[in-house]
Amino acid sequence: MNKRNPIVISRRLALLIDYLKTHEYPNAVSIMKDLDEYYFSRKTVIRDISELQNNYGAPIAFDFSRNGYYFTDPDYAFGRVMLSEGEILSIAVIERLMSQYKNTPLEQTMADIWKKVAVALPDIVQVDSSFINNSVSMIAEPLPVIDKEVFARVLSARKLARTISFSYRSLNSDKNIQRQADPYHIICQKGNWYLLAFCHVHKEVRRFAFSRMSDVTFTGQSFTLPEGFNPRDYFDPEIGIWHEDKPFSVSLRFSKEIALFASERTWHTGQKLIHNSDGSVQLDFTTNQFTEVTRFVLGFGPLIQVLNPPELKEKIKMLAAETAAYY
Repeated sequence: MNKRNPIVISRRLALLIDYLKTHEYPNAVSIMKDLDEYYFSRKTVIRDISELQNNYGAPIAFDFSRNGYYFTDPDYAFGRVMLSEGEILSIAVIERLMSQYKNTPLEQTMADIWKKVAVALPDIVQVDSSFINNSVSMIAEPLPVIDKEVFARVLSARKLARTISFSYRSLNSDKNIQRQADPYHIICQKGNWYLLAFCHVHKEVRRFAFSRMSDVTFTGQSFTLPEGFNPRDYFDPEIGIWHEDKPFSVSLRFSKEIALFASERTWHTGQKLIHNSDGSVQLDFTTNQFTEVTRFVLGFGPLIQVLNPPELKEKIKMLAAETAAYY
């Protein structure tokens, strides 16, 4: 006996229940006629209706006077998720990808969502979880811990447009400072969460790391986003959040040892890749993220060379010399 395709069966059940709800007292004969792609015998129709009744709780009954099926509860909704095996496997992989948010409240939220998806799937659709567990590994970024209350209150303040008060410790400080701010926008950069907010102390838009915020409370004040406010004026969504005053052009040369690596990736929208005769690859793009580009270049060491701008060249030279001094 051939194994039946579970996706075809679930799709057939979905079509059957839709048909029963949109037709007056259909019977096995009319079902076979109108859904002939799926039903070739009266026995199959009866078996599927029985499965809907017993396994999905569908309130289907047969009216002998009208010789057809009907819903005893016309408001019944058939909850179903139509997924192929490949889609289900993809969801399983995504669930593993969420490990990079292990230290944030999203970890539990996504776990709860995953459970709901699993419950919604028909019993006939099964995935061997051991395949994912044993065959796919995820290497996540090392992330700071974010207090769940901080996360929830900041998101709520942004949604409700409420001013917040909080204790904050900046990177160059050894103590916490009390701040008040209007949360304008929330940014997740590689698993790190930041708040873009108007700081009442400095009277300007600043960034605050969720992980360095504590004791978040509502002040009772509301705010309105400034007219024309665009969060992307404060960061480059493809590079990073550390805003510089204005965009600048970047030219980098990847050595031939990593030329293929460089060519495989889209580093920035509007980028230009130039393949040189010596095997190296030149990457040109425009950004406002001087700090992030500096870190990017340093991460490749001698395998990447800055061609432009001159300020970036000098910065890399200085940092390389400072690093060498440690050794």
